[in-house]
Amino acid sequence: MGIDIRKLSPAAQKQIREKLEEKKRQQATGNRQQGTGNTDSSASLRMTGPLGSAAPTGGGTGDPSPTGGGGRPMTAPTGGGLGSARPTKNKLNAERVDGYASKHEAERAAELRWLEKAGKIRDLQEQVKFVLVPAIWEEIPRIGKRGKPVKPKRVCLQRELAYYADFVYIDGDGHTVVEDAKGYKGGATYRVFVNKKKMMRQIYGIEVVEV
Repeated sequence: MGIDIRKLSPAAQKQIREKLEEKKRQQATGNRQQGTGNTDSSASLRMTGPLGSAAPTGGGTGDPSPTGGGGRPMTAPTGGGLGSARPTKNKLNAERVDGYASKHEAERAAELRWLEKAGKIRDLQEQVKFVLVPAIWEEIPRIGKRGKPVKPKRVCLQRELAYYADFVYIDGDGHTVVEDAKGYKGGATYRVFVNKKKMMRQIYGIEVVEV
């Protein structure tokens, strides 16, 4: 069985290299003296890679390609690298524009800001939260290591359900208007919005306007 020199320490590798060089010089001298081309193959060392070179990671002997441990060459990650920034998209696969969920919403925001500057509307707000179903929490008493009560543990029994209106403002007649910019009216997300729209009417008496 041969010896894998790469697994030895640098000092041991250097010592073996010196011995190999000395062995070669002795063989060359002996060949010149005997006039034969015979070589002494006893006590030879089998090397699986060049002396002093780093061993391939994960690949077989002579495989120069770095691998992840399974014998397959590693490839550069796709996406997320420098110069490959992807536009942020929302759950409807619409690209965000200037921080808004869609181009349609961004255009409506610009229009409403213009109307506010012109004095047509006032008190424009964006992403206004309306709680439809409050969260329910329960406090569970706890006893510390010394047998004394400690801060109770809060457990959420029911998560809060809320609706975020895209725009809320007061129009020229003094009425509060709640708008939701909907460019796509379909799919499960829109059905959720329809249910929240009904709850807004039932709880707050507000009719959400789709634009």
